[in-house]
Amino acid sequence: MVTDATGTDAQRALLASAEKFKLNVFRVLANHPDLLRDWEPFSAHVFFNTSLSHRDRELLTLRSGWLCKSSYQWARHVKYAQHVGFTMPEIERVKDGPDALGWTHHEQAVLRSVDEVREMMSISEETWNTLAETYTSTQLIDLVFCIGQNFMIAAAANTFRIPLDPDVEKYGLE
Repeated sequence: MVTDATGTDAQRALLASAEKFKLNVFRVLANHPDLLRDWEPFSAHVFFNTSLSHRDRELLTLRSGWLCKSSYQWARHVKYAQHVGFTMPEIERVKDGPDALGWTHHEQAVLRSVDEVREMMSISEETWNTLAETYTSTQLIDLVFCIGQNFMIAAAANTFRIPLDPDVEKYGLE
């Protein structure tokens, strides 16, 4: 993990360029500054400029983090989910998946899409058709890329053993 003490001048300048770069995920990726610079706009689209609702984005991200057993991703997004209105019982229910009681038909499809992409690298026709009842084609594309981004970050966080940020330590899976 790049710190002010260990980083090169270029790495320190990159990390100082935005407040979000203080998060451990960015400090680890700063070991590859070119990749971080190129990946960050895509990541920003998936999480901040997406056509999906904040609620759907967090359902996708929490479910991905849970299925991949990514403590970093789960903990970070428990905090984000609370910020956009999730209750802790709803967040805990994400662990039980799309068939848990309490989800709307749409939310079940959102959660199921994550499960299906993980299992089949595709979304079933039934789930896709349910999502298409309420989503535009732009939202359907954003959904698929959000799931892919989530799995990529979960894999990176797990492989690089990214430590939890202090503000979310209490939400970790361990």
